[in-house]
Amino acid sequence: MTYIRHDINNNPVSPQPGVSTVSDLGGISGWSTVTYQNYNSDFIARTYNGLSVREVNSFTARNIDNTAREPEDYLRRDDTNFPKPKLDLRFALNKSLTDHISGNNLITFSRASSGTFVGSDGLIKTTPVNLAKNSEDFSTGRNNASFGVKPTVNTNQIAAPNGTTTADEIVTVATAQQNRLANPHSVTSGKNYTYSVFVKYNNTDTVQFYLGYANKMNGIGTFVFSTETATISGGTGLSAGFDKLSNGWYRFYFTASAFTTGSTNSGFLGGTDADKKVYVWGEQIEEGSSPSEYIPTGATISGPPRFDHDPETGESLGLLIEESRTNTISNSDNPSGTVIQGTFTRSLESVVSPRGIAEDVRKVEVSGGGAVLRFGPGASNGAVNTTYSVSFWIKSVDGGTGSINIDINDRNITEVQYTGEWTRITRSGGNRSDVGHQFFDLSQRSSTTDFYIFGAQMEIGSFATSYIPTSGSSVTRAADVAEITGTNFASFYNQSEGTVFVETSTPLETNTIDVQISDGTNNTKYELRSAGVSLTEAKPSIRVTGVTRFATAATAGSGSFRKLALGYKRAKNAFACDGNISTSTSNFNLPSGVNKLRIGDEYVNTNRSIGHIKRFAYMPYRLPNTIIQSMTS
Repeated sequence: MTYIRHDINNNPVSPQPGVSTVSDLGGISGWSTVTYQNYNSDFIARTYNGLSVREVNSFTARNIDNTAREPEDYLRRDDTNFPKPKLDLRFALNKSLTDHISGNNLITFSRASSGTFVGSDGLIKTTPVNLAKNSEDFSTGRNNASFGVKPTVNTNQIAAPNGTTTADEIVTVATAQQNRLANPHSVTSGKNYTYSVFVKYNNTDTVQFYLGYANKMNGIGTFVFSTETATISGGTGLSAGFDKLSNGWYRFYFTASAFTTGSTNSGFLGGTDADKKVYVWGEQIEEGSSPSEYIPTGATISGPPRFDHDPETGESLGLLIEESRTNTISNSDNPSGTVIQGTFTRSLESVVSPRGIAEDVRKVEVSGGGAVLRFGPGASNGAVNTTYSVSFWIKSVDGGTGSINIDINDRNITEVQYTGEWTRITRSGGNRSDVGHQFFDLSQRSSTTDFYIFGAQMEIGSFATSYIPTSGSSVTRAADVAEITGTNFASFYNQSEGTVFVETSTPLETNTIDVQISDGTNNTKYELRSAGVSLTEAKPSIRVTGVTRFATAATAGSGSFRKLALGYKRAKNAFACDGNISTSTSNFNLPSGVNKLRIGDEYVNTNRSIGHIKRFAYMPYRLPNTIIQSMTS
C-alpha cells in the first residue's frame, strides 16, 4: 500500500514524499532491494492558528490556557532551592570571597589596616596585613633603594599560582654593584617580620631576597631550586622555609627582627651579572614569625576580608563590612583610666582574655563608695554636637555578679551588669552642644564586686564597631572595600534584565547601601538599600542619566537580617524586602554603561553598610514577582 500525505482539509498534497531504495541482507533471502517513502522529507512546521510557515526559533512555550509562558517560569534551582544564579557569593557558608558557581574569586578586596573579628570559637581574632604594596606587579612602586641598579621587570609573562596570567619575570642587568628591587614599608623595633614570595625557575638556580635595610633590620633569604633548600643570613635573620606548589611554583619565606622603628624596604636581590631570570608573584611582608595566607594588594597595604561569627552561638554571620573608625583610648587591652573621685585600686593581672590566651588585663578593685573611673581623651578634648560610642569587655574577679554605672561625657547614664564571663558592653551617646568632651565614666553603685576590664574603645559614631586594639596612642582601622570590575563584572552582568539578591544584617543607620551596580557615578546605577529614610523600610534606587526612575520602598521585617531583591527589565521593575514587594511598570531606558559592583557601599564610600553580608546572588534574568517575594521571605 502506498502512503499518500493529505493536508488539513484532507486533500492530497503535491508533491508527495519521495522514495529511497537500499540493499538489505536478510537472514534467509540474502540480499534484497527495499524501497520506502521518505515520510518526513517535506515536513514544514506551521503556526498553531493557521497554515503560515513557522519561522526558525519562533517556538513559544504556552501555558494550559494558551497564554505565552515566560522563559523565567522554567526555573533551575540550586542546592538551597534558590533560583540558579550566575554569580553566587555565599559569604556565611563558605567564609571566602570565592564565587560558588565558577569557583573563582572575582572580588577585589582591600582594607589598608588590620582588623578584628569573632572566630567560630567565640574568641577575638586579628587579621594580618600585607605591607608590600602592588604585590602582583613588580614593576610598580619599587626602586633600587639608592644602591645598585633596578633590574628589568617583564609583567604578566606566565600563569601565576592562582591560574591567572599575572606572574612577572625579573631579569638582572650588568652592574658594578648589585641588582635590587626594593619595596618600601615600615617596621617597629622589637617585632619580627616575615617576607614571602612565590617563585618559579627560569634560568637561575639560586635566587635571593632581602628583608629590611641594614639600618632597621637585616635578613637575606636564599632559595636554591635544584636542591629545594631555603636558608637565612644577615644580622637579624631568624628562619627560612618554603612550600612546594604545583606547576613548578614554590612559596619561599624567611623571617628577621627589626631593631629600629621607621621606614625601610625589602625585595629582590641580584648580583652583578646580566640576564639572570626568575619568575615571581605575590610578594608579602607581614608582622609575625611565619607567613599567613597570601593577601593581594594594590596601591595600598591591605588586610584580608573578615568573616565574622556570633560570639554566643558561633553562627557564621558572613562578610564584615565597616567604615573607617578610630579608637581614641590608648593601651586598650588593659586600660588604666583615671580615678576622678573616690577609690578604685587598679593593677595588671594575667587572666584568659577574650582572645582566649592568658595575658595582662586590668583588674579594678572596688572599695568605698561613690568612686568614678574615667577613660578616654578627657574633658574638652572632643567636639560639640558629636555622638560617641564606647565599648569594653568586663567580667567579675570572683565569678559572681556585680553592677556599675556608665555615662558618656556626663550624659546618658545607664547600668552595666557583669558576671563571671566576659561580656562586651556597648553604649552610644554623649552628644553635647555646650562643650566638646570625649570620655566615659564607670561609677560605683552599691555593688562592691571587683572586676576585670579589657578592650576599651571610644569612637565617633552612633554605634560601636569591631574592636580596634591600641598601644600607647589612638589607632585607626581603615574601611573595608569590596568590588567587582572589568572582565570579572562582564562575566555575569546582563544589561537588558536581571535579578539582584542580598541578605544583610539589619541596618543601624538610614539610607544604608548594601549593593550598588554603577558606572562609577551617582547618575547611573542600581542600588539595594536595607534602610531608606526610615529604619523600618528598605528601598531600591534605579537612576538613569541623573534621574531617579524607581525608588519605591518596601516594609522590612523585624529580624536581625534582611533579604532584599531587585528585579529589573524595561517596564517590569520590582523590589522586595522580607516578602513585601513594590513594583513599577514605567517604561524607561535601563541604566547603561555600568561596569562595577560594590558590596557593602557605593562608589564614593558613603552610606556604607555597617555589618554583615551573608549572601549575594545575581541572576541574568528578571524573575517573576512571586519568586522575588518568596526568595526574600
